[in-house]
Amino acid sequence: MESHVLKRQDAAVEIVLIDYPTLKLAEAISKRWTVSPLVFTGLAFLARIIAVLAFVQGLLPWGAVGVFAGMLFDGTDGKLARIQGRDANRVGAFDFISDQLATLILAGGLTVHLFPFGIVDTMAVYSWVAVYVMCLAVGSTYFRLSPNSLRDSGSKSVESSSGHFGSDGVLSRLARYYFSWVRRLARFRLTPYSTIVDSEFVIFVLYPLFQQISIIWFASILMAPNLVYLFGSVLFVLSNSTEDHLD
Repeated sequence: MESHVLKRQDAAVEIVLIDYPTLKLAEAISKRWTVSPLVFTGLAFLARIIAVLAFVQGLLPWGAVGVFAGMLFDGTDGKLARIQGRDANRVGAFDFISDQLATLILAGGLTVHLFPFGIVDTMAVYSWVAVYVMCLAVGSTYFRLSPNSLRDSGSKSVESSSGHFGSDGVLSRLARYYFSWVRRLARFRLTPYSTIVDSEFVIFVLYPLFQQISIIWFASILMAPNLVYLFGSVLFVLSNSTEDHLD
């Protein structure tokens, strides 16, 4: 079977709603001014903090506007860093830290809003946070075990994974199914599963607009395939590492 190297693939929300306007904004700014990308990192964090205040006050639609504005600012800083030839890794590190802090604070704002309505509503947000943190934990474990995975993500071929798990095994069939979808979606830069960014959009933008608690539960479920994929990647790296030591 022909090997397939995974190219960069992003969340559906980023591809459909964020990429085009933020790219145009970054290009326009770079032609007229010299603005540090970290300014937009700060604006993204500030917009989300304003959204938290709106959530706590019960102004959910305004909170959704703040979150989406934060997503737009967040999508601009990295593009601006690359256009300007600045240290994209440094910008990315600050961006990642501020994103996680803002996301957890946003979840806290929703919890404060929902707490008077009952334990079930509050638990919906807690469940989302639990799955979100698990995705971050398992994802960081994968990158710690495989330091080159950021540059060479998915360079293992389907054939090699099939050989490892057995040509007719369940894991082998799942790997073939997964990579077949990767090939189909590669030209759109989409993943075969929803990402945590998609889930963030659902819980912090769609829920405040429609205010149906089932949307929050759906946001948690939306991350399940991502968690399964990350956990499987950790097991795959560990099993390969064990084989290397045995050899």
